Amino acid sequence: MSEGSDAPRRGWSSKRRETVYRELRDVLNSQQSVMDDIDDKALRTVRITALLLGVVVPAAGLAAVTFQPLLAAVGVLALVLSAIVGVLTYGESDLVVGPSGAYAVSLATGDDADWELDFLVELASWTESNAADIADNGRLLFYTQALFVVGIVALTASVAFYPVVTYFGA
Repeated sequence: MSEGSDAPRRGWSSKRRETVYRELRDVLNSQQSVMDDIDDKALRTVRITALLLGVVVPAAGLAAVTFQPLLAAVGVLALVLSAIVGVLTYGESDLVVGPSGAYAVSLATGDDADWELDFLVELASWTESNAADIADNGRLLFYTQALFVVGIVALTASVAFYPVVTYFGA
C-alpha cells in the first residue's frame, strides 16, 4: 500500500500520544478497581449491619440482658444510618470507563484530523470526573463505617455500662 492510501495506520501518530493514552487508560482501570473496592466495603458493612440489627433488636425484648435505653437507642440509630449511608455509597457509583456509543461513532466517522488529541482530552476529563466521584464515595464509605463503629460501641456500652449509668442517675 502506498503512503497516500486510506489504509489504517498502526499505532498512534506520536509516541507521546500513545504514552498519554496508555497512562490515562491505566488510570481509568485503576479508578474502576478503587470504586469496586469502595462498593464492596460499603455492601459488606450494610450486610453486617443488617445482621446485627436483625439479632440485636429482637434480642432486646427477649433477653435477660438490660440495656441502657439512651445508649441502646443511639446504637440502633447509628446502625440504621450506617446501613442507609452504605446503600447510598453503593448507589452513587457511576464512573466513566470509556466513550459513549455516540462519541465513539463520532470519532470513528468524523472528519477531525486531530481526533487523537480530542480523544485524549476526553480521557483526561473522564479521569478528573471519576476522581471526584471516588472522593465523594470515599467520604460516604467513611461515614458508613464511622456510624457502624458508633453503633457497635453505643450498643456495647448500653449493656456493659448499664449498672454504672443507672447508679449515677442517668
